Amino acid sequence: MVVFAVVMSFFAAVFGVGAYRGEGTLWTSALFGILAFGGMAGAMYYRGDAELLLDDYGIRLQRGSRIRKAVPWEEIAEVRFGTRVTSGPRARVVSFLGIKGSRLRDHIDFDGSSYRVLDFEVAEFAALVARKAEDRGIRVRRKDVRRRGER
Repeated sequence: MVVFAVVMSFFAAVFGVGAYRGEGTLWTSALFGILAFGGMAGAMYYRGDAELLLDDYGIRLQRGSRIRKAVPWEEIAEVRFGTRVTSGPRARVVSFLGIKGSRLRDHIDFDGSSYRVLDFEVAEFAALVARKAEDRGIRVRRKDVRRRGER
């Protein structure tokens, strides 16, 4: 996203100078400027500062200083953890944690592929959440994807 924004900013500047000199049109520069702004907005939205918090309240997903999702222990119906395959051109096996609440909106699905979180940190945190959930009588399911050649 950042590279995209920088490239679009460069083209916006080049076409802006051309429009100023009378060698081009201003709408082309404006179009690249809008694309550059969109790239920066995307980079800000997908920044990697997500944090999962576990305490006596429950589990919360925080991005920056804002809590995006919060599921209290009383409303957690199921905890899933283990490994899964990410989608996309660079598919790989990653650790994940899935929290399913009693209501449709109460869910957290987290793996390190979208954030700058190491895979073993996600696995350790997921195991900790699973232990705490079992202590509270919440259903826990482990799901592991087998790699090729494993039995």
